[in-house]
Amino acid sequence: CVKHLARKDKELQDAVIKNRPVINLDLCVYQTINGNKIDISRCKSKLYYDELIKIKHEKPVAQARWFEEIGLSKELFKESIKNAKNATHDTHLLTFNFKLLHRILNNNYNLHKWEILDNPYCSFCVHPMEDNILHSLVECNWTCEKVQMILSSFGNDKINFSSLNWRLWLFGIDDSGLNLIILLFKRYLMQVRSKQKNSQYIS
Repeated sequence: CVKHLARKDKELQDAVIKNRPVINLDLCVYQTINGNKIDISRCKSKLYYDELIKIKHEKPVAQARWFEEIGLSKELFKESIKNAKNATHDTHLLTFNFKLLHRILNNNYNLHKWEILDNPYCSFCVHPMEDNILHSLVECNWTCEKVQMILSSFGNDKINFSSLNWRLWLFGIDDSGLNLIILLFKRYLMQVRSKQKNSQYIS
């Protein structure tokens, strides 16, 4: 990147001729970005953010990805954040919900994407299945068995987890008390999955 300074020549010349100090002289800093000379002294940080994101080739827009994959609307995405805040003030739970919605929980899919694991597949499924958010909390047989076990412990043997509305399970509901229970349960499941996966790697 080529940088150079440009000053208002006329204002500077007048100041020198009249032998007075230069006051309120605009100092412009230019930088060449993608072949274009840009006055970066007047740019906001978003310019640099966008340029850095282009290097990674993937903009972090989880909301758009949810819409593409399951048709989740912008309103429901925002409502999920609002419902979690209404359910609890616990920063750990709210952080968990934020990571879930923005798809940055430590599942195998993300760990592989971040070059920590060799493959993105679920550690609990016999057949190779990508361990993304949907799989970890909805589709995985291990998760279904755990949730069914909890439902049975509350005397709800007739309720089948696979028949429940998985969108409400994944994104929460407009009921503070029940939503808090769902949040705690989802975090518990992810913590247990993480511990069991770690024990498998150690052994």
